[in-house]
Amino acid sequence: MKLNLKYIFSIVVILFVMACSSTQNTSNRNVAGIYMPGINLIDPLYKVFHENDTVTKFFFRLNAENILYTKKRVDSVYT
Repeated sequence: MKLNLKYIFSIVVILFVMACSSTQNTSNRNVAGIYMPGINLIDPLYKVFHENDTVTKFFFRLNAENILYTKKRVDSVYT
């Protein structure tokens, strides 16, 4: 009986320790859009013209104030 109790206690401790560890690495992510939903809106102006049955022209305009420009980091890898 004592042996079974030791095994059960050991398994519970191991499961508890495993539950406290994280499976993902930390990373830098911009989560401002979660708290301010309007920050991610580009709000383009667009027009679609169907030239014929197979050709469609799509024109769009973006306001430059709504676009965030960032410089590409040298150490970044394209994925």
